[in-house]
Amino acid sequence: MDLLDWVGLAATTAGAALLYTLTGFGFAVLAAPLFLLFVDPSRAIQLVIIISTALSLVRALVGAMILGFAVFLEWRRRVPEKLRGRFGMAGPPVVIYLLLAGAPPRTVRATLLSFFALAYAMTLATHAVTVGIPNRTWLSAGILIPFAFLGGLAGRPLGDRLGADAFAILAIILLGAAGIYTLAAAAVFAVPKP
Repeated sequence: MDLLDWVGLAATTAGAALLYTLTGFGFAVLAAPLFLLFVDPSRAIQLVIIISTALSLVRALVGAMILGFAVFLEWRRRVPEKLRGRFGMAGPPVVIYLLLAGAPPRTVRATLLSFFALAYAMTLATHAVTVGIPNRTWLSAGILIPFAFLGGLAGRPLGDRLGADAFAILAIILLGAAGIYTLAAAAVFAVPKP
């Protein structure tokens, strides 16, 4: 990799971490497609998994987990049993539910950070055992993680000032971007290759 690739990876990492800190989700939504501009797909995905895991674990995991369980218990107490099965779906459905429930931005961020910390840690462990992660990918992730921390540090005070309406708008934009990206990727794979 040349210097411009490293600069692109570092800038993408910092920007995606800032977004992640603001909303509690979105690191992979932004980082994965942009990482593909600089490295091959398997390495890009492994970098996203490693950096996401590190970024998630840096947060106050225990406090966020307690808050997440408190929200879950309150939700379980109020939501009819027939609707509860939908909670087990990952990512966007959880965000959509929390937004529809009117959860405050801090609660949404804490819940999502807890959820993704556990999900990314399990994914990383599974990926390391089943597929393997080359040493150069670990080294690249180690170089990029400080940029993720910087983005997270920059996003923290912004996230604390973000009002409920601004938070909801940002979350909806991210969900829309994720939906558009997913549809575009599906369309690309659906088109037969010559």
